[in-house]
Amino acid sequence: MKFSQHIDKVIIDYLDHNLSAENATAFEQMLEKSEQLQSYFDDFKSIWEDDSKDYNSTAAFSAFEKRVDREEKQKRASLTQWLRVAAVIVFFLTTSTGFYHLGISISSQRHLTVIACLDDEKAAIMLPDSSRVWINSNSTLRYRGSLDRATRNVYLDGEAYFEVKSDKAHPFVVNARNVQIKATGTRFNVSAYSNERLVKTALIEGIVDIKTQHNSYPMTPNQLVSVNVNNEKIWYRSINDIEDAIAWRDGRLVIKNERMHAVVPQLERFFDISLTMDDELKALRFSGTFESQSLDDIQHILELTLGIRVERDENHFILKKNN
Repeated sequence: MKFSQHIDKVIIDYLDHNLSAENATAFEQMLEKSEQLQSYFDDFKSIWEDDSKDYNSTAAFSAFEKRVDREEKQKRASLTQWLRVAAVIVFFLTTSTGFYHLGISISSQRHLTVIACLDDEKAAIMLPDSSRVWINSNSTLRYRGSLDRATRNVYLDGEAYFEVKSDKAHPFVVNARNVQIKATGTRFNVSAYSNERLVKTALIEGIVDIKTQHNSYPMTPNQLVSVNVNNEKIWYRSINDIEDAIAWRDGRLVIKNERMHAVVPQLERFFDISLTMDDELKALRFSGTFESQSLDDIQHILELTLGIRVERDENHFILKKNN
């Protein structure tokens, strides 16, 4: 879920009177501190009430999303810029509706903690069990309480690098869509974006088990395992330079001999661009390392490396086969 959708959900819970009195008061204090947030809230409320006369929340939210693209795009962009003062957004849910709190903090044991990075931000955090996690942009990590139960469960949507504190009595499990990555103490990277069909785990040190609904796959260091979430098909691949798998922590994107259908979402996230391409280009393989290239550089690299034609409209790239 995009960060702006998180804010929308808080506002909807507030308008639906689903926030606790304490959380509602905290949200009202946020409104007082930001004119941009207050302005966004006022416009949201006006459209929301107009679209929800029968107060069907699902239908009203759908109608609002369609209208906000037309009427509030600039205001939402401004609001997002205001909120970029925080590298991550930490959400503490004390009920099923809950409250989303700006900043980094530690929740009490009965809370669900959600750490969501903005589209172009990253975060490094210490979990309550002293495991360390680096969270990539456009990613969300959730966990409940202080991770002191029999199994230390965390839930990932996106990408994160884990350095798990060793505890054989309490396995550490990353739940990524319908794949579980189980470890007792090890270093590994997981990429599990909801718009991609593969969950990829790169093991740097230690031992992990990859579990799906029907199968289990043990991993060894310097290995990349990709699982197709649709059919549970799995691919093993050795990694010569394991640091390439976590290059994103240093602001680099390393792509090695991947098909373009898998490369496109990586480029879109890394450079905050959109790409479309002819179907016959999706099977092309691409290798490259990106760091701080300009959009012009990206266009030239794709054209020269793939032998294709790239048309560009600001941040939108259209990849076409050369005639």
